[in-house]
Amino acid sequence: VFCGMVGTRERQDYTVLGHVVNRSARLAALATEYTVCDSETFRGARDKVHFEQLPDVMIKGKKELLSIFRPVDDDDFVPMGEKNAVVGRGQETALLVSKFHAVLETGRGSLTALEADPGCGKSALLAKFHRIVSSTQPGKARVLFGAADQLDSLTSYHAFARILSSLLDLNDLHDARARGQMVQAKLSAVLDKGSLTLAPLLLGIVPNLELDETRTTMRMSRESRHEVTSEFLVQVLRALCKSQPAIILLEDVHWMDPTSWRLLKVLAHDLYNIMIVLTTRPNDSHLVYSQLKKHDVFERVLLPPLEAADVRQLIGVRLGIDRPSSLPRLLVDLVVAK
Repeated sequence: VFCGMVGTRERQDYTVLGHVVNRSARLAALATEYTVCDSETFRGARDKVHFEQLPDVMIKGKKELLSIFRPVDDDDFVPMGEKNAVVGRGQETALLVSKFHAVLETGRGSLTALEADPGCGKSALLAKFHRIVSSTQPGKARVLFGAADQLDSLTSYHAFARILSSLLDLNDLHDARARGQMVQAKLSAVLDKGSLTLAPLLLGIVPNLELDETRTTMRMSRESRHEVTSEFLVQVLRALCKSQPAIILLEDVHWMDPTSWRLLKVLAHDLYNIMIVLTTRPNDSHLVYSQLKKHDVFERVLLPPLEAADVRQLIGVRLGIDRPSSLPRLLVDLVVAK
């Protein structure tokens, strides 16, 4: 690979050239729905990221088929390994576990917000909770992951797109027609015929989906379509969670798009069989978030900075030190100050 300036003294450009660059461009063109990579990247990252192998593809400029892989979605939200060990936070963990047992045993849903500044362990606490749920009650509830993103803060329903894909069992399907057929099958089992005519409202929300518009949706104006979509998505979420409890983990909602906020607000009115845990930075100024705090099912959990003793233990875990007590106090104080 060549990386640097090309051209003459009068005109120069910074560029990157080489076979790997060309291959990356071809793979980027394929990655309309999810991230893909080649076998070299797979081998280099497979110890830290879980991958799924996709069917081999033919790319322009190559005579041989190319093996491609994609990261498994869950690893984006539930990092694995000792680097994500949670130190302290026992009270907060116990609270989440108690709410999990409540939804499991009685169907009583809840909405819990883990609120803290960056670096205080919100994501690590979610990962710990997920591991507890998976190890103690495997298969008892569906764990669904969603996340907001600063770059997609205006993309409609971005935070719930992945959640809907998982509930509709689309994660292992890559053909748009097959995904559309799966959606029809899943919704036919839980919705009445009238509601089923609204299925095309999922277009543009759930990626790579082939569904024919119905007479109902074709007659809708842009405004009415916008109004009906949130109600329909809430209906879909509740219907698909009715037979099995669902744990929805939503990260970084301080970046969430307005339509996802609206969906969450409507969904919070009836959380039967649904437990939602969201993470956010201090977010008192957001209107919908302030409104959610008034719900009986809502609980706000503030994560304070770790105590010095917990910071010392965490440093020991991260560095693989058996005796964290041997760490210099100056180092611990520096980390606490940061």
